Amino acid sequence: MIGDGLAYLSVAVRDVEAVASTLETHFRLRKTECTVGTSGRRASVFPVGRTAVALFELGDEFVGGAEKTGVHHVAISVSNLESGTAEAASKGIQTIFGQPEPGIAGTHRVLLDPKATCGIVTYLSEPLSLPAEASDMVERIDHIGVASENNA
Repeated sequence: MIGDGLAYLSVAVRDVEAVASTLETHFRLRKTECTVGTSGRRASVFPVGRTAVALFELGDEFVGGAEKTGVHHVAISVSNLESGTAEAASKGIQTIFGQPEPGIAGTHRVLLDPKATCGIVTYLSEPLSLPAEASDMVERIDHIGVASENNA
């Protein structure tokens, strides 16, 4: 296994405020506003246990200008991007561009080659420095289901 677990899920939505309100009201998750990249803009991020869910409007550059709703990418937490990238390479997983780019909340991230991750957009990311929180309803993200035409 590469990394220390899931850093965050990046989700593209039509209406960040409406989805954020649902997560706060019905799941009792606490919203944290975090900076994104170097632009100074902010994203609604919800700590869930040791990971987080980050919401972005459709078309946002952080989710590659996504035009469809849903999970855009996953970020695997690594304490050191250089050693995490080397570990991935030792397993035959190369990076795209190779250079870290600004991520969420002052972190940096590196994109893994989607050919090596079954087309799932996956980043290695420095850990988010958010409080590990759970609502009285949601303890953690247990699993992620991925729809695919070819499970192999």
